[in-house]
Parts: sequence; C-alpha cells; structure tokens
Amino acid sequence: MDGIWRNGKPRALDDFEKRFGYRLTPEDFVDAGYYNGTYKVPSQRYKDWMTFVQEFVVSFAAELVSMAHKAGKRTAMFQGDHWIGTEPFLESYQQIGLDINIGAVEDGVALRRLTDSGGDQIREARFYPYFFPDVFREGNDPVVESMSNWTKIRRAMLQKPLDRIGYGGYLSLANKFPHFIDHVTEVSQQFGDYLQHTQRTQSQKVAGKVAVLSAWGKARSWLQNQARDQRFYVPPRPDVMELVGNNLLECLSGLPFDVEFISFDDIVENGIDEDIKIIINTGDANSAWSGGECWDNPDVLVAIRQFVAQGGGLLGVSDPSALQKNGRYFQLGDVFGLEKETSLTMGRVAMPVSVNEEHYLSQCLSGKEDFGNLSYVYPQADDLNVIVAQGQHLALTAKEYGEGRSVYLGNLPFTTENARLLQNILIWLGANDGQSQSWLSSNPEVDVAFYPDTLMATAVNFSSEPQKVTVIDHKGHEVSLSLEPYEWRWLSAE
Repeated sequence: MDGIWRNGKPRALDDFEKRFGYRLTPEDFVDAGYYNGTYKVPSQRYKDWMTFVQEFVVSFAAELVSMAHKAGKRTAMFQGDHWIGTEPFLESYQQIGLDINIGAVEDGVALRRLTDSGGDQIREARFYPYFFPDVFREGNDPVVESMSNWTKIRRAMLQKPLDRIGYGGYLSLANKFPHFIDHVTEVSQQFGDYLQHTQRTQSQKVAGKVAVLSAWGKARSWLQNQARDQRFYVPPRPDVMELVGNNLLECLSGLPFDVEFISFDDIVENGIDEDIKIIINTGDANSAWSGGECWDNPDVLVAIRQFVAQGGGLLGVSDPSALQKNGRYFQLGDVFGLEKETSLTMGRVAMPVSVNEEHYLSQCLSGKEDFGNLSYVYPQADDLNVIVAQGQHLALTAKEYGEGRSVYLGNLPFTTENARLLQNILIWLGANDGQSQSWLSSNPEVDVAFYPDTLMATAVNFSSEPQKVTVIDHKGHEVSLSLEPYEWRWLSAE
C-alpha cells in the first residue's frame, strides 16, 4: 500500500502534479457525472492524465519485455477489453518492445484496428465466437455467428496484411460441434491461401488518402462509433456489438482506400497534410466522434473550408460539424448546403426538396441502400444536389464548393450495398469519377483486390448466393468471374 499511497494521498496524483505542474481534481474524472468515456470529447486535463498513465505503463511493460527477451522468449499483448496505458496507435507503444499484437476480431473494424497500428509486430486475429457455453450449447449453431464475422473480416483483410489467426476458449466445447471444426478447417485453408498469394503485401488502392476526423484522431483509430441507435437495439448476444445506426467505419474497412485518423488538434497545430484528399466527419452531435466543442475553433473551420475550396472532398455523416452556436447547428453548413432542425430554426423557410436523378451519385444507386433513421436535415443552398430524401428529410446530398466537393449522409448502417455506395461517394469526392478504376468491383456482394507485388488478384463472395462480377484489370482487359456462395477465388494477373 505504501507504493500506492503517500501521506494518505494517491501517489499517482502527486507524481502527475510533478510531471505537468498542476493537480487534478475529482471533477476531472467525474466530468459532471458523464465520466470520461471514449464517446466524450476529452479535455486537455484528461488527455494529460492519459499521457501520464501511458508513460508509466510503457516504462513498466518495457522492463517486463526486456526480462522475457533476456530469457530467450517472445512477448505478446492481447488487445482485448481495454488497453489502458498501452494505446497501440500512439508512438510510445513501440517503446515497450513487444513482438506480437493479438486482437479480438469480430468484424472488419476490429480487424483494421489490429492491422493498421504502427510497428513491426506480428499481428494475430483472435476470432469469435470464443469456445464458451453461451454459443457452444445444445440447439445453437456456432457456424452462423462465425460465418457472419468471417465474411466481414475477409473484406477488411484484403486491404491490410494480417499474419496469423487463432481462437480461444474450451476445446472440449468446440469438439461437440464437428461441423464447426470443418468450418474452421475451411477458414484456415482460406487464410493459408491468403498468406501465400499476398506474401503479406498491401493491395492496390484508389488514389487519394482518406482522413477520418474526430476529437481523438490517431489514438482512437478504427474504434467503432457507438451511436445512439444501438441503445435501443436488442442484439442476439449482449456482448456482441451489432452494426446498426451510423457505422460508416465498417463500410470503409473493406474498401480500397488509404485511411488515417486525424484530430482537431492535428489541424490546428499542423494543418491538413497535402496527401489527404478527403476528410470524413461522422458521429452523433456532442460526441468525440463528431467533435462537439472542437467545432468552436475558427482555425479549424477556416482550414477545412480552405481545404474543400482548393479541391478537397468533405464527407459528413449524421451530425458533422455539429455545434449549436452562431445561429446554426452545422458549423460547416455552408460547405454542405444544409441545416438540421433542432426546433431553433422553425421560422426559416426550407428550400424545396427536389431530387437530382442525373447526378453521378444518383447513377450509383441500386435502390437497396439503407439510410437509417430520419435526419431532420433540410436544404439551405440553391446549388445543393439532393440524391436521396426520406420525405422532407435529406438522406444523401452532394454539393460543389469552390474547386472541391462535399457530401452529406443522414446515416450509413453497414450493408454491402451501403459499402459500395460509400466507395462511389469517395471516388466522386476524390474527383476520380472521370477515370476508369482497375480491379474495382461494382457488385456490392463481391469484393475484389489486386496485389501489385505478387501480381495476384482475388474476388470474395460476401453472400450465400452465387454471384457474378466483371472488372477491368490493370492492363485494361475485362475480367468476368462467377463465384459460388461465400467463395474466395484467387487468379494470376501476370
């Protein structure tokens, strides 16, 4: 206890004060009763506390890793329920010296959270379902959940290399389900083919980097945005997150784009990197994902307006740039050409909703897209292109702003149709709509990737039905494929 307490006070708070020059108070942790969940916009004091904890844990963990290495052993960290003090996307994480990162993976977002972190660690995905009685019980089929996960994981694996796969739990339970053992055998064979044909290299991407903007930035890369819809959705199992509401990240996880995560502080301190062509801001108002009070900084607003006006693309989903101030809700409402009704602008006359069926994005619609709940967003610009409306509620819009472009989406739950729509939106925002894209699938149920280093191409059928897809290869030739249900096909592109 002497190591934790000093003179009746927590030692950590004393050490923090020495490190940062001020003392934390209970309110810094209680935060008006909200506490400091990931969905909350972090205060500078809370970020300082995270830095302090990270410095301590990294230093201590590095000592343990050094001891293991001296004993001739390798070290691994399981990135499971939390990683307090070992934030894997921060540069300080690499000071620990770990050899292996293991992540619990149930979908594409969780897979990218593992594969996209920095460093040269071996990356191992631990698949769901775990061999526990909640799933491996009489009358239940664990293959159903596993296949639902595997189809989402596969499409994300095409974008970033993964080294190993594994499972956890009681083998005695899994052995009671022979068809599940056969399923795992097939999954393992598919993963073996993946390693052989990719040699752990990256697939070809569409030109232009995509940056996801939130209050957390890089520190919370590929962390799923828990939207309010999920509070009122009853999943089959309470420990498994269902992809409802605003889940743009799951759609994005399997698309052929370079993705990074940036914060508002990054923009203020460093501006917007030249290699970023599209910025995405997605999340519910007042959350860390949308940004909340971060939108009260004029430097951020000016930088993003300038970015779009000079040719950049801006995608807003749900409540982008939302902050009720200065007579408006969307602080970048001029860039998007719209406003959200929060009962404070009832006196304004909303412009009529007229759908533009000739727009590029209108031609990309299949009619099967899911735009989730009503947006309460209405037009506020003559040159706004309404692509989809749910009655008077805007669901998908597009607008030119200077030399750049903006798109608004009311919501984007994960479906294969929505993922393909997002792909087309990013192509339009990046001004790549006027050129042919090689190895790009137009069939929402089929993901295609090309690996320049190995000259191998692949197509994956997401669905339980046979699918056909036609793509243009890197030589300009047409390639047509017919795939069986859930089939994963490889072909030489030499």
